[in-house]
Amino acid sequence: MGLSAYYGVVSGRVTSTSQGHRFASGNATSTYLGHGVSFDYPAGWQEGSKVQTRAAGSGDTLWGTAVAADEVNLVLVRAYRLPVSVTAENLDAVTAGVQAVVQRLLEQPAGTVQAVPEKLSMGGLPGLRFRGTATVDGAPVASTMVFAFDHTTEYFLNCQSTRARAAEIQRGCDQIVRSFKVASPSSASSAPAPRLGNKIVFTSNRTGSYNIYLVNADGSGLRQLTRFRAGDLSRPSLSPDGNTVVFDRPKKPNAESDIWIVRTDGRGLRNLTPDPEDDTSPSWSPDGTKIAFASSRSGAYDIFVMHPDGTAIEQLTDRGATDGEPAFSPDGTRIAFLECDPSSAACQLWTMNADGTGARRLTKSPVEDERPAWSPDGTRIAFTRKQHGNTDVYVISVASRREQRLTSGPADDYQPSWSPDGSRIAFGSNRAGPPSLYVMQADGTRVVRLTAPGNGQDEDLSWQP
Repeated sequence: MGLSAYYGVVSGRVTSTSQGHRFASGNATSTYLGHGVSFDYPAGWQEGSKVQTRAAGSGDTLWGTAVAADEVNLVLVRAYRLPVSVTAENLDAVTAGVQAVVQRLLEQPAGTVQAVPEKLSMGGLPGLRFRGTATVDGAPVASTMVFAFDHTTEYFLNCQSTRARAAEIQRGCDQIVRSFKVASPSSASSAPAPRLGNKIVFTSNRTGSYNIYLVNADGSGLRQLTRFRAGDLSRPSLSPDGNTVVFDRPKKPNAESDIWIVRTDGRGLRNLTPDPEDDTSPSWSPDGTKIAFASSRSGAYDIFVMHPDGTAIEQLTDRGATDGEPAFSPDGTRIAFLECDPSSAACQLWTMNADGTGARRLTKSPVEDERPAWSPDGTRIAFTRKQHGNTDVYVISVASRREQRLTSGPADDYQPSWSPDGSRIAFGSNRAGPPSLYVMQADGTRVVRLTAPGNGQDEDLSWQP
């Protein structure tokens, strides 16, 4: 889970106290009230208004404070805005990433993570607790880190103590965790939550055979739409209204494919092209009135369009090459597609007008480019490039043809799909074992894992436009 930018506070020192928020005191307890949250802490502690931290803060910090027994023994409390929603349903999928972040952060001040994370609930929110060590001005301190998730808001505690006051700080830390309350979901900031797309559709063989699945963009609400007992399927595309999925499925193993359709309630499964030809790679027009696809029905592989009921099939390309993987632009006026050279296996990215005219080549490298996906503003196209035995995600400017590589490393990253607001890109990857779904910012940063298929494979995704 690529959230290291959010965890700027690893260890700290309180330099002054403040009365900027309301505190209610009892015989042995004070209560913090502010930023839409409340929590109890030992009455003898004070709020720290200035905290010197061992790592720089982040622009995604919503607010922060500290309650302290002294300048080193303290509990740092902060809230952050996350790029995706984290809930109890997808907590397992992000745990390994959070653990890796904690490990890196504690290593910076010569510390270690001493135990595996444990799940907990803080204020009714799903959370994780880590225990480790760090240093403050060369002196060792114990560190208990707590992460609680309220969709796109994260609450972070770092309970830091010297050996002499370890028991006191741990009791205060446990008190904060037990008493922590959020006034209302995601109320920690007046800033609006980032827009999340509704649904992501993908293929998976997590139950033994490949089928179509639907999941919320935050990784929750997983549903299986088809119930095929054998065979393969691929290239699902979710309709603009979110009600229908189109995909291709071979007639039999290693044979030609047909275009199928199914509603997102799992009903209405139907073969749209029950013919002997190979029909593949369907995708919706932005108004939902057409489906573009590739087919061998002309004697070579060309681009076609049809109505969503399988009628009115129209051929768009006849270029004497192998054309495939069509994708409509957001305004419906253009189609991105691949044109492949059968003699070299090289595939290049092209665009054309929606009627098949005005073809224009975008990429010119002698490698295999595939899976074009338009950005919501129509200015860029994300795609996958295979070269040197590795697959990565790139974006290219439609106007200037300038390319940017978003992923790198030994893993295969592929099949990009943009979020509706253009801020993020979902993709498939085997970077953590079996192929799973991930989301990153549109510049390639802050990678977050969405699914964990066990022994299966999650891939071939499409984000609802």
